[in-house]
Amino acid sequence: MTLKSIALIAALPLALAACVETETTTVVPDMSNHPSKCGADQLYGLIGQPVSTLPARPSSEPMRILTPNGIASADYSPSRLNVKVDGRNRITELTCG
Repeated sequence: MTLKSIALIAALPLALAACVETETTTVVPDMSNHPSKCGADQLYGLIGQPVSTLPARPSSEPMRILTPNGIASADYSPSRLNVKVDGRNRITELTCG
């Protein structure tokens, strides 16, 4: 067996492991002692739910939906609710900014 063959055989498990689909788990932080200016802390129970379950917000309370391949401005607004969604439009993260 040549060195090249041994290297290919040794790399095979790594290559196969890269093809395995993994399950994503969402960790919801306990922010009960850290109220947010945008109200994200009151909505953490919606993580994992469709974005359509978000309650309506008055126009004076800005919100933006951030998609996986979307573009977002870099400006920071502590009163703005950022709703990050996955490819299935399920809420993955809620932050202010």
